[in-house]
Amino acid sequence: MGQQGRNRHLSERQKQLLRLVVQEYIRTGRPVGSAALVRRYRLPYSPATVRNEFAALTRMGFLEQPHTSAGRVPTPKAYRFLVGETARTAAAPLHLQEVVRQRIHPGSHAQDWLAQAATILAEHMHTAAWVLPPRVEKARCAGVRLYPWNDRRVLLVLALQGGWLRQRLVPLSQRVPQETLRQWQLRLNRLCQGRTPAELAMLPPPQEADLRALWEVLMDELDRARRLVEAQVYHSGLQYVLRTEAAEPAIRLLEEPPRLEGMVRRLDDRLPVGEVEVFIGGEEDTPQEMAGCAVIVGRYGGQSPATGYLGIVGPLRLPYTQAVPAVRFLSRWLTQMFRQ
Repeated sequence: MGQQGRNRHLSERQKQLLRLVVQEYIRTGRPVGSAALVRRYRLPYSPATVRNEFAALTRMGFLEQPHTSAGRVPTPKAYRFLVGETARTAAAPLHLQEVVRQRIHPGSHAQDWLAQAATILAEHMHTAAWVLPPRVEKARCAGVRLYPWNDRRVLLVLALQGGWLRQRLVPLSQRVPQETLRQWQLRLNRLCQGRTPAELAMLPPPQEADLRALWEVLMDELDRARRLVEAQVYHSGLQYVLRTEAAEPAIRLLEEPPRLEGMVRRLDDRLPVGEVEVFIGGEEDTPQEMAGCAVIVGRYGGQSPATGYLGIVGPLRLPYTQAVPAVRFLSRWLTQMFRQ
């Protein structure tokens, strides 16, 4: 039975109280008592009634009581309830949308978009944020452009699937006429578009010395792009989680790209581009080392497999109703940028 099915066993009053307990615990980090909840939210119930509902929610696994005389704290099941009940339908605030539009736009490079996305998320949510670049699927070539540069140099610009650009100045043996450059560009595009370095290595290199030099640089840039992207994680805001229970798992995720890659790539077959998945520590499908930690993941990019992931990582008491819409909006905005 899914989360929504399990939640149908809750009465409307229990749902209301559960939302308020989670909200209050996220705000304060302290166990929530029945009398305090009634006073703060001016509830039309007595503290005794709320205590009875707390007891029922505890038996159902949504709340726990650290000490006999203490209030209640949410369990991972309660956070999942909040995600399912409210976070999925909430919209990102207008001020965040405006910041994203100002700082992530078509006039800048894809690498800048990703670095900005991590910074914006960290600043907005006050937690650690990260972005994995779109997989350059074995660095497939999307197109080549050649531009004359001084007398005997040519600027080679290589576009890769996923929106990446590589460029390098290539010295030639002689000055090459513009028409010759145009013909070379056509030849390189016919050979390269949609192919990987391994596939291109099976082709005979061009015979002309200068064209062969361009070919060799192109092959080298393809390989460099693959190695660079595979090792790259853009992240920001680690200082926000250093004094929380999420510090250790957050550092492991952000400083060990293969660990983060392994976790999010589990979503390749089920998470559509522009949508969000939430990992909550303590749940069965969340890695054991993520206990005490929550990770909110969004997928972005062009057509699979040229897609990437972004998200935030922090303690279990993340403000999910703000975090999920923020991650979703960034993932959809980056998708729009890459598809342009």
